[in-house]
Amino acid sequence: MSPRTETYTANTRFRWTWVLVGIVVGSILITTLVSLVRDEPPRPDAALLIGVLTFALMGALVGFQSPGLTVREPGVSGVALALLSMVVFRSGFGIELTVGWSLAILVLGPLLALAGGWVGEMLQGTLPREEHPGGVEWPWVTVGTVLGVMLNCYAVFVLHALFGISPRGVFLAFCGSFFLTAAFVGYFSPGVTIVEPALAAILVIVVDSVLVLFGFRIPVSVADAGAAAAVALVIALVGGYLGEVAHNVRWRQGRETTGS
Repeated sequence: MSPRTETYTANTRFRWTWVLVGIVVGSILITTLVSLVRDEPPRPDAALLIGVLTFALMGALVGFQSPGLTVREPGVSGVALALLSMVVFRSGFGIELTVGWSLAILVLGPLLALAGGWVGEMLQGTLPREEHPGGVEWPWVTVGTVLGVMLNCYAVFVLHALFGISPRGVFLAFCGSFFLTAAFVGYFSPGVTIVEPALAAILVIVVDSVLVLFGFRIPVSVADAGAAAAVALVIALVGGYLGEVAHNVRWRQGRETTGS
């Protein structure tokens, strides 16, 4: 496998412009996605879950698109966005917020925005990387877990709301989200990272099971969770491998273009 060229930056100056971008982008995303899934069962928990997870999506987009190191900016955007989203949920969508969901929005939302910013910077390659020869790259396991939980929920709720897909279609979209997550990790991460998205897939199943069991109050058996983890593991291994292949193809093409 070929080494990756990593781009680091010394630009750590806090930039309020990207805070504003995060607020605007986050507001648009939350309003759009929640409006799509507001009637998806279980109501209103599905819409609230999508809304909270979108903090991480906003952070990832800002972190990935902004030049330099912008991890703190999405976190600050998340604080303002949490207050705005409380108003949107109540006044715009008529959703009454429980104490638990209010805390999730006000506390977990900004934290997810911060985590999303970190994920975006990892994908961009602006964060320093510690070498772990022969070992598991746990930061990339974390990246895969954050991306996987987001894409899982979007695949299930948003695609169903948009296209009214059948249960089989929902299952295929669910599986596809694992493949896409693993491919992202394999493509953007330095070194060989195939095991990392596979480990992330298992963690995503654990998080999903907790969300379904305690968030939606739907029983989840150990057998079902184990079967889902096994399927996700296989899909993630394939996705991670193909992501590595795609990166190496691009790397070789880049060397041929530059003549190096």
